[in-house]
Amino acid sequence: MELAQRPDGSMVAVAAHTNELTPAPEGEGIADRPVGVEPDSAGTITSTTSTPETSGVSGEVSSVPAVRFDHPGTILVPSGAKARARANIAAARIAVRCRDENRYATPAEQQVLAQWSGWGAVPDIFDPNKSNWTDERAELRELLSATDYDSARRSTLNAHYTDPRLVEAMWDALHEAGFAGGRVLEPGCGSGTFMAMAPDTAVMVGVEKDPMTAQIAHLLNPQAQVRLEGFETTTVPQGSFAATIGNVPFAKTAVHDPVYNPDYRYNLHNHFLIKSLHLTAPGGWVMGITTHSTMDAVGAAGVKARREMADLADLVGAVRLPSSTFREVAGTDVTTDLLIFRRREEPLASNAEPDWVQTRMVDLIDRDGQSKAIAVNAYFADHPDRVAGQMQISHGLYRDGSLTVAADEAQPSIPEHVRAILDDIVAEARRDGLTHAPIVTASAEQDTEAFREGLADATELYAGVPIAGTVRWNTERNQFESYVAAEGAQPSWEPLAVPKSRVAETKHLLELRDLTVAVIGSQTSGAELSVRNDLRAALNRSYDAYVSTYGPINRFVEQGGRERTDAEVRERMVTLEQRWRIKNGTRRLDADGEPILDTKGKPIIDPYPGMLPPEEAERIAEEAAQPTAVQFRRNHMQKLRDDPMMATLMAIEIFNEDTQTARKAALFHRDVYSPPARVERADTPQDAVAICLGESGRVDLGRVAQLLSTDRDDAREQLRGLVYAAVDGSDDLLPAAEFLSGNVREKYAAE
Repeated sequence: MELAQRPDGSMVAVAAHTNELTPAPEGEGIADRPVGVEPDSAGTITSTTSTPETSGVSGEVSSVPAVRFDHPGTILVPSGAKARARANIAAARIAVRCRDENRYATPAEQQVLAQWSGWGAVPDIFDPNKSNWTDERAELRELLSATDYDSARRSTLNAHYTDPRLVEAMWDALHEAGFAGGRVLEPGCGSGTFMAMAPDTAVMVGVEKDPMTAQIAHLLNPQAQVRLEGFETTTVPQGSFAATIGNVPFAKTAVHDPVYNPDYRYNLHNHFLIKSLHLTAPGGWVMGITTHSTMDAVGAAGVKARREMADLADLVGAVRLPSSTFREVAGTDVTTDLLIFRRREEPLASNAEPDWVQTRMVDLIDRDGQSKAIAVNAYFADHPDRVAGQMQISHGLYRDGSLTVAADEAQPSIPEHVRAILDDIVAEARRDGLTHAPIVTASAEQDTEAFREGLADATELYAGVPIAGTVRWNTERNQFESYVAAEGAQPSWEPLAVPKSRVAETKHLLELRDLTVAVIGSQTSGAELSVRNDLRAALNRSYDAYVSTYGPINRFVEQGGRERTDAEVRERMVTLEQRWRIKNGTRRLDADGEPILDTKGKPIIDPYPGMLPPEEAERIAEEAAQPTAVQFRRNHMQKLRDDPMMATLMAIEIFNEDTQTARKAALFHRDVYSPPARVERADTPQDAVAICLGESGRVDLGRVAQLLSTDRDDAREQLRGLVYAAVDGSDDLLPAAEFLSGNVREKYAAE
């Protein structure tokens, strides 16, 4: 099993298609096996998986079948920082083994993988100053690649997981509200607890940025699709999902999304919620756990975020969770809300802003027993029964004097208390006509095959890596980077220095570049009209903002053309004369008549010694007195000059060099590209191979047979001499030019 790569560089673990996805065998409880348990022989049985050509999983798949993890619905992660770290390392070791052996996880291995809890609760393992974590840190460094280790270290900022009992209560509420099946999104899916506990009728797709966590999610949930990418890069049509459910990551930072967060207006958790609302079909529910600041923030950005949510959806209900809700599973105390939205069929009417967009000052008791006023969302001020405990002012996750919620000790447990509140919300939704009833459109068909093709088309997953010279803004490192392909070295992203005065404009140019590429790509790939229109509208907005701030993309300044001073003329005459004398000099020879070389290996030239010919002296004097050269410089694009897409970006406006004005090219107004027609027939085996390589970068025997209108056996026979079987044990076929290139004997001696 391998992660597949899209043309934009993002990765995806393609859903496994088996004859029948069966739950893990009963009787293998997680308590029965220690952390780090090795799979026994019972875990290796005859495979029921489909072949790589039909499953979408590249390479040879071993005899381990794709089995969905049967989650018991209880907390599986151990308590204590050290125990969590050891469980994580054991899970990571299995994930690496499965990846290296190109196979799925056995049920026994899944029991270990299910104890993965991410690094949010054990950040000390990455702190070099914590000597008591030296052994675990060294073991983790040895296990992970440098890139994966860095990604894991960064994930400590917002990698927290959800109590399975709370997950079960959320799924039950969604079912009671009317969910009967369909495609469901889980943004920031972590190890996939929501996917593991989803009903069989749910076609799940999870988005996860951390490579190790995404791999584990896929091994536990082979029936789902897991996209290894930042949610800001996820591109699917609006209304693609019947529902959205999950626990979004919390962070004050913002990420750039060219369509849903182009100007960094929303922080991470609000961006996740707003984008999820856009991607959910009208009438569908979005159930998201988020920080309480989504509802309580009093700043303009927070109010603006709630206002956009209100424009997109009705707030069906909300539950303010106790601050200790995630203590046992994630090792942290944080005040959170479970928000339930129903996607609107029509935008919110003007002057109809709901009360929950605003906050109110509410008196709460602090740790000293004093009453203090604090901003609380109007919804919870009006519905104190929707708070699963007692609101108070105490020490929060990041600072003192924060709003916290103490659990109600009279309740049997937090999940049961939340379940009771959710029952009331569902009953109220039925009364108000706000049950889950998604309107499924043609662009959001719930058929599994259509879903797989729409969100993880295998024909486009293996193409594309960054092109040398590509520039990007790395939000995590807060720097510009250029993709450098140095001779004899692996290509890599290297820091690119940009003057402070140019940082904002350079970011905007990169945004325009990415939107331009996305607009063109949506047309050439035959994307849905709604997707093409959304991207085109985003490009128009971004371009209008750029022009109003900086001017046209192609603007330039004219430099040079001034008269030279006398001193400059004299200096240039000396330089030009020396250049002429060297050019017309003679080579210095040794006694054998051979040229004498300098330390750099170049012949030594004795300059011409005599007087300059009159005509040359006159020419040099005229050239030295010429005005400085006229140059047209686009200084604002200087750092992007090597980016391969700059020419495409400059072509989106029609620029008048005389007036330095521009107007939008046709790309802003209509489709100008058409998807390439799929080739249905090849005249020769050579043509069939060429077509396959052009489409997917590899020789697909099934596609060759289709092009030649024959079966696979005959197609393989016709390819004799044109392709060769790979010697690494896989089923790959290599073109003869690749297989026979270089020193073949040395190349395959070790095989």
